[in-house]
Amino acid sequence: MVNFYKNWDDLSIKYDRYVTQSKNVLLRSFIKREKRYLLSLIDENLQKKDVIVVEIGSGTGRLLFEIAEDESKKESPYRVRYLIGVDVSPMMTKMAKKKHQDFIGDKELSESWENKIKFCCENAILLNESIKQKKLNFNNATIIVVCVLNTLGIIDPNERSQVVQQMIKLVGTDGKLFISVFNAESFKKNAFVIYKPMTDMIGPIDERQIFDENSPDVKSQSGYYSHWFNETEIINLITDSLKKTNTTGKQLTHVNVSDIGIIVQIL
Repeated sequence: MVNFYKNWDDLSIKYDRYVTQSKNVLLRSFIKREKRYLLSLIDENLQKKDVIVVEIGSGTGRLLFEIAEDESKKESPYRVRYLIGVDVSPMMTKMAKKKHQDFIGDKELSESWENKIKFCCENAILLNESIKQKKLNFNNATIIVVCVLNTLGIIDPNERSQVVQQMIKLVGTDGKLFISVFNAESFKKNAFVIYKPMTDMIGPIDERQIFDENSPDVKSQSGYYSHWFNETEIINLITDSLKKTNTTGKQLTHVNVSDIGIIVQIL
């Protein structure tokens, strides 16, 4: 039986080397595309009010640090009020907090940025409860909840819908939801290219399984698991979650499908 979260503490140190600092051309191109879409969404909303970004599965903080570095150089009518990372792994969270201090010094950002970036260790099925405990000022700000780089695919399938519902509840009526996952239609072509360089991190993988298009799941001997989604599957998951949360006024406004991934925005 797969333990979906148990081994992430063990993977945390290697995670930086194989993901955050990845030289894999395919993975890097997808990361750049995610960032381009997300920064555009943030900048668009900064024209109207302050923005709060909450990332689900923030790992060691890569994306939030990149947003902070980018946004600190811009002048907008409003500001990024908080960048909040939520991750289930205590070790990942500990590393993110350590990197946070180094990041502020290395980039010579103002003291305000040190207070804007927050990391917490929590299962995302408790997202709203966890965020409320932070007692941060969410008034009159646009909340953008982010779940990127197929984080949704490594979440326990039995909890996946609950996590999406938690994200939808957190964005509320005025917020935005940004999700990106790996595209199952390219599983046969791209999965081995992405995961083969990571076997030192995730453990040996069954090459025969990688080429099974009928089961777009990666499972390694270490317990690592990652599911790839087709377009219909991810749209149905989000649409069903919108219905379960009785959310009105929210809809899928943008679905971008590429060879490697699918980017979904809910506005």
